[in-house]
Amino acid sequence: MGSKKMSDKKRFLIIFSILLTCVYLLALSGLYFLQEKMIFLNVRTNQETATQLNTLFPKSELFIETEGAISLHGWHLPKKNSEILNICFNGNGDEATQVAYFWHQTLKGAIVTFNYRGYGKSTGKSSQEKLFNDALLIFDTIKAKYPQYKKIYIIGRSLGTGIACHLASKRDCAGLLLISPYDSILNISRQNYPIFPVKLCLRHPFDSQLLADKIEEPTFFIAAKNDSLIPISNSLNLYNQWQSKKEIHYVPNAGHNNIFQKNEFLTFLKDFYIFAEK
Repeated sequence: MGSKKMSDKKRFLIIFSILLTCVYLLALSGLYFLQEKMIFLNVRTNQETATQLNTLFPKSELFIETEGAISLHGWHLPKKNSEILNICFNGNGDEATQVAYFWHQTLKGAIVTFNYRGYGKSTGKSSQEKLFNDALLIFDTIKAKYPQYKKIYIIGRSLGTGIACHLASKRDCAGLLLISPYDSILNISRQNYPIFPVKLCLRHPFDSQLLADKIEEPTFFIAAKNDSLIPISNSLNLYNQWQSKKEIHYVPNAGHNNIFQKNEFLTFLKDFYIFAEK
């Protein structure tokens, strides 16, 4: 009788272990095959907002064609007599048409912002390598198209900070602004999924800390104190490794998505230009 109970218990443990392993492998495969859907949200353009922008800023809508006939969709919103241009790279939940006017109203000078592949009216599918290459193409195309701008600043927000860092490591600019920056998506993923071998399955690590000693431009960091998506510790880790002239500022009582609504944030945006021009 005792032997039978032992046998039943052993059988249960074996079956439970098999089921647990199956669940783990299923979750791991989901993490691997669905990572593009988790990182790149492919937000579509609101046509009403696009119409309003085209009315306020005629001929401001831009399209750049990449190799492979991929079309990148974006906006150039000028400011009268300004020689300053900000090239903005947005978060993974942002669409350029929706945020262009905000950037124009809050940043000093004109702005350019483009949708990532699959976002807005941009075609194709996003990946780390493709977005890095697109950023270089956007920078070079815009610089040639609008020679009136004497100072170009690179702005990155959330996901866009990794792209902004890569661009700043390859092209000269007047300054780099990183809003809600991460050290790497690899580190963020390790924290979110500690039981999985994230390094082995993550195809888009966006490892900005590898560039910390390769960027010479003055760099201004802004982080939300209560950010639950990109913990402040990850922003600080990147900042501590940074080698060029730098400052970091924290927005109190702000999270990842409401940082823009805080007066302190708007003040820090103005401070960025003072810092970069010192």
